[in-house]
Amino acid sequence: MKTIAVIGTFDTKAQEYGFVMDRMREHGVRPLAIDVGTHNAAPSAVDITSAEVAALAGTQIERLHGLSRQDAFSAMLKGAQQCVKELHGRGEIQGIFGMGGSGGTTLASAAMRTLPLGVPKLLVSTLAGTARMADYVGGTDIIVMGSIVDISGLNSITKMIFSRAAGVIAGAVNGEYREPSGHRLRIAASMYGVTTPGVTFAKRYLESRGYEVITFHATGSGGRAMEQLIREGFFDGVLDMTLPEIHAHVLGVPSSTAGPERCAGAARKDIPQVVCPGGMDMCSTTDFTGFEDRRVYCHNTTPSHFRPNARDMERSGVYLAQQLNKSHADCAVYLPCGGLSLVDVPGGATYDPEADESLFEAIKSNLDRRVELHESPRNINDESFALEMAQRLDEMMTRRCASE
Repeated sequence: MKTIAVIGTFDTKAQEYGFVMDRMREHGVRPLAIDVGTHNAAPSAVDITSAEVAALAGTQIERLHGLSRQDAFSAMLKGAQQCVKELHGRGEIQGIFGMGGSGGTTLASAAMRTLPLGVPKLLVSTLAGTARMADYVGGTDIIVMGSIVDISGLNSITKMIFSRAAGVIAGAVNGEYREPSGHRLRIAASMYGVTTPGVTFAKRYLESRGYEVITFHATGSGGRAMEQLIREGFFDGVLDMTLPEIHAHVLGVPSSTAGPERCAGAARKDIPQVVCPGGMDMCSTTDFTGFEDRRVYCHNTTPSHFRPNARDMERSGVYLAQQLNKSHADCAVYLPCGGLSLVDVPGGATYDPEADESLFEAIKSNLDRRVELHESPRNINDESFALEMAQRLDEMMTRRCASE
């Protein structure tokens, strides 16, 4: 029987969690209750007490009563993360469930983020649908279900939502996918609509060579997910052809940033990577405050991006070079001087060769000599250019495999 960690404040939400766990049992899975409340719930109601969780954070539950709410919460969050991580490491849980408002969402999602890709994670939250949810989910595969109403007591709506949630998480753990032995070498690739042709050419070539190429949408969450999986050792190589998330981090655009780890994972894991600053002729946002003087680009029907100016491009180019200089494994950078996207062409919405040149010069001036540098007059979406990058990555990975 599969076991699901049920993490929550059983000192205040025992009734609600009890209902969910009863429904889980009806679906043939075993709930394992973890109390993260700062006041002990009845021991009979939980499998792991809040005192045990506090101990994993290096403290005692009684000490938390004298702390501020924030400090006590931080301690329980730390303990919950360690608890879940240890349970999974010992093979004692196959999924995790949590629910709540701001506090419950923060704590449960933090615990969920410690678990690797593929472990079912379901969060029922009052914050579902808000912009803040991206901060809780990050680059993980957490499933979020809206609670519709506050999670306070049992009524016709909460019982309906909780029952559906129990069915979802039970179905997820019982629908486990097992990777066949001897899987193909995996390559992470980044993509945008305006770099799709080039990435597709490269992807098809690499697939013909026997690799599994998995693409990520470079919208912030996509880049975070890609970097996290690289750090976890899921990938054997990286084809990073779409990097507008670098602008978002450097220029302070929170809605589309992938954070400071973007373009750092391959270096940390010492795996081959081929990088091209595709898509850096734009930066995604819906809030143009502070960027009013930049040219606006509408990818569909509404303003969705701005065109970084020459100074923006220079700053991001310096940062990108610094990230890539951390590489110890094979790393190659390709500069498409004929354009960074489908619309970075003469007459195109983001065409600005002077700004592009600022990016290229910043990269070239700051890139370590250990990193290969290739310049081309072609556009990123030219088939021959994309195939050149794919072939170079294939060479790197073939050499890497031969030396191991």
